[in-house]
Amino acid sequence: MKTHQAVLTSIPRDYYIEVAGKDGRYDKLSFMNAYGADVNKESLEKLFGTTIDYSLTINTDSLVTVVDHLGGIEFCSDYDFTTTHALVNNTYNDAGRKLHVRKGCQQLNGIETLTVARERNAFPGRDRVRQENCQKIILSIFKKLVSTDTILHYNETLNTLGSLYDTDIPKEIITDIVKDILSNGNNWNIQTQSV
Repeated sequence: MKTHQAVLTSIPRDYYIEVAGKDGRYDKLSFMNAYGADVNKESLEKLFGTTIDYSLTINTDSLVTVVDHLGGIEFCSDYDFTTTHALVNNTYNDAGRKLHVRKGCQQLNGIETLTVARERNAFPGRDRVRQENCQKIILSIFKKLVSTDTILHYNETLNTLGSLYDTDIPKEIITDIVKDILSNGNNWNIQTQSV
């Protein structure tokens, strides 16, 4: 809040890291939530030697609903590609219709956003490119959330979307951020990185 700076960090899903509280056991990061959000958080704190104050968890259903609630997002692709995943939710059966994404910027609805977020097989950099795309999606959602219309009705938005995510961020902190954006404009500097 003081610096209006944040760093969005992606971690490869196949990182094999020590599971906090499991007597030296290691597992892939992609399976870490099976141990619970607190174990996930503690394992990442140990890996990076830092403290994670808060977390926010959103699942695939929620991503679709959030993006659709916001009226879609703008996604700017560095690649022209067709997804290997189908435009489906709640299943990994990819026999259905695929999504073609043009290089450049385009509007995506919720299921299209999820399909792009899942995609890694269409790229030479596989999971690294997916991380980059997911960062773009998160930033686009953030940009939409802090837009004038949404931010003025943030309480309604939080209530509408409240069942779609889990967080330990106190409502007072969210309110302080909203007040800051309303007073000072959206002057946040968000950097991205990947480990």
